[in-house]
Amino acid sequence: MFEYGVRERATAGSMPSSSPVFSHLVMGLLLCASSLVVGVACQDSPEAGDASDGRETSGGSGTTGAGEGGVESTGSGGPVETGAADSSSSGDSGTATDTGAGERTQTATFEPDDTTDFINPERGWMERGDAENFASYRAGDDSHPTGYSVVWTPVGSPVWNGNAGNPFRLDNYRTQDLPAALLDGLQDVFAAARDAGIKLKVRFAYNYSGDGEDTTLQWMTTHVNQLGPVLSENADTIASMDAGFVGRWGEMHSSTDIVPAGGDEQAAIADLVEEILAQTPDTLSVGVRYPRIVRNLFGEENYELDLGEAFSGSDQSRVGWYNDCLWSNEGNTGTYSGVGDGNGQFELDRDTFEKVGRYAATSGESCNVGGINQFNACDAVIPDMVLIGGPDTLFRGFWGDMYERWIEEGCYDEVTRRLGYRLQLVSATFPEEVVPGMPFDGRLELRNTGFGKVYNPRPVDVVFVGEGHVATARLTEDSRPYLPLAGQTVEAQWTVDAPNDLIAGESYALYLRLPDPSARLESDERYTIRLANTNGIWDPDTGRHDLGMSVTVR
Repeated sequence: MFEYGVRERATAGSMPSSSPVFSHLVMGLLLCASSLVVGVACQDSPEAGDASDGRETSGGSGTTGAGEGGVESTGSGGPVETGAADSSSSGDSGTATDTGAGERTQTATFEPDDTTDFINPERGWMERGDAENFASYRAGDDSHPTGYSVVWTPVGSPVWNGNAGNPFRLDNYRTQDLPAALLDGLQDVFAAARDAGIKLKVRFAYNYSGDGEDTTLQWMTTHVNQLGPVLSENADTIASMDAGFVGRWGEMHSSTDIVPAGGDEQAAIADLVEEILAQTPDTLSVGVRYPRIVRNLFGEENYELDLGEAFSGSDQSRVGWYNDCLWSNEGNTGTYSGVGDGNGQFELDRDTFEKVGRYAATSGESCNVGGINQFNACDAVIPDMVLIGGPDTLFRGFWGDMYERWIEEGCYDEVTRRLGYRLQLVSATFPEEVVPGMPFDGRLELRNTGFGKVYNPRPVDVVFVGEGHVATARLTEDSRPYLPLAGQTVEAQWTVDAPNDLIAGESYALYLRLPDPSARLESDERYTIRLANTNGIWDPDTGRHDLGMSVTVR
């Protein structure tokens, strides 16, 4: 079971030897972005073409023949290697491959779905509101009938007044400890999110006005230390966290009190972010509002994360961004500085957010400052989403004119489908036979046609479904290093032990499941990732994907 907190990280040279045993091949994904690929097929993926129904099982060369719809025997003597999916192929034929080590494998290929909009955890359009509305947000509305999986905690609701109100508004406690009742109120909000099947984008603030009244760095860090245990206990219901706290609306500018007059506000903000990182789980993405904050934390020339550090739980691997004026104008209303100056500052700011957005969570909204202009047209927004790697979640409820423009220009549906990750199963390879308690190899090829990525830990399970008996083999506790980033197709292989309780002589259908990592949510299908494939492989009642293959237990 996945535990939130400090964890050891497997590197390419030091894979864990206990079950599940990771193939050294999979870690090559971390090197895809630099084109240094070790053992994992990794390529940039153009947006997939039109989807068609059908699933095909196929494999290596050397076919000796088989009946229609059956399994073709091959004698290639080598492992199956799959490349990019052929979107035009379809059928029901199959191939079994002898690996040369006595293990015959079977490979199924799958058709992409590039048109259907559906809900998935920790991505997409988000709503903003209080706990009493969580269930209705999950159910959807006229703007997004498939529902919202992420809700942004409101900073505009009535402030916490001692026994009620919004526990994310700390106005009344600028110079005093947070009361136990407020911390209990937070527990209630997280419990309501869990019940509703949603996760929260969390932000704390001391105001919801243009004056930016907040408090001193000392009091901010005191409050962060009080909030840390509550956030850690409820990390399963937090999609991401905005660093917040500072200045107007918690947007980390125009602070009145974080430092005395003449003090170094940017240094104080960096100190605050470091404290937030220290007091929250090392799997939680923490967004900052401005690129300069990233560079103040990690250096003017070191803001690009070393690829081997991605998803490691280090401070730098956790820092993402939130942008509350996306596409309002060229500089996103001060998000990127130096517009038109010719001194390289604008390009540096852009590059900073493009780099940190590859791995950590990104989110935001727009604002009506520049009005309708060339920077929020469809032909500008889509390429920009590709460049900035997101956002993974986007709030639609403010300044709807821009989104209405996207509807008129024809890109709104594409944005809806591609916000965050959109994973497609290209192929799967598993053995025809397994032995209880003995290792077997599993190989998956996956494509990501979304703008973003899976940024929180996510297990991958193979589920064996027999007559009145279900067993599970976990391929990995955290698939993030092995899943495709935006625009990539990757192939990853794992070696794990078959479940001990499989019954000899029985046949089991194979299913794939990507559950939430937490014990509280693991069995809740609302928190499982749905892959974007056709032909009905997805079962919403169980959160499983039918691989269309079976294994016999020896």
